[in-house]
Amino acid sequence: MNKEELELANWYLVKQPIYYLNDKLVATNGKSVKSNNKHVVFYELLLRTQKTACFPAKEFNELIKTPQGNACFFKWLQLNLLNLFKKDHVIKVSINIEPSQLLADSILPFLESLSAFKQQIIIEITERLPKDTNINELMAKLAIINKQGFYILLDDVDILLEYTSIMTKLAKYVHGFKISPMLVATQCSTQIFTLISQLQKFTNYMIIGEGTSDKQHSDKYLNLGIVYQQGWYLGKEELV
Repeated sequence: MNKEELELANWYLVKQPIYYLNDKLVATNGKSVKSNNKHVVFYELLLRTQKTACFPAKEFNELIKTPQGNACFFKWLQLNLLNLFKKDHVIKVSINIEPSQLLADSILPFLESLSAFKQQIIIEITERLPKDTNINELMAKLAIINKQGFYILLDDVDILLEYTSIMTKLAKYVHGFKISPMLVATQCSTQIFTLISQLQKFTNYMIIGEGTSDKQHSDKYLNLGIVYQQGWYLGKEELV
């Protein structure tokens, strides 16, 4: 084994559900109450290491710095996805891809190898956008991936809003947005509604609220019209 393969041997995947919450009013015993129905829309796959049971941030960032490291990671991820789809023929999952990885030569062969499962895979682009990123090249890659038929999400889009013009350019190629839990925790209602109104300009986009830690957090999202949610209050991580 080379050093990349040795590192990858310690890694594994967990899945966390993303729910659709139906809080519509229904008639029960002559009274109108919230239905509180929910169902899983898809699962986000999250990377973990056996050393800490957490995301191996330092090791992961070191690995994807090089073309060889990216290729090794995509090969590892491909095998894990194929094994998952072999066990579960209908599961739908999102996989996190860094903007820098989108610019790697190995991304398109990786996705091409999984084209048979494109209806089950969501490409989740993380918020870690280096300032020196070639946006035109990134848009070109997103356009290709979109044309291939993969569903694309932008993660933690409220953090990306400081790059409003960039986000607007990327949004034409994506199908949904995720909002970080920091939004509800740190921003006033006016600022939150401003963000939501900006996102709603992109009609028919799924908006997902992350970090739903308790009922109060979930209700805040629901009051904003965010019915797609993810967090430990709704569903914890499970081994893949």
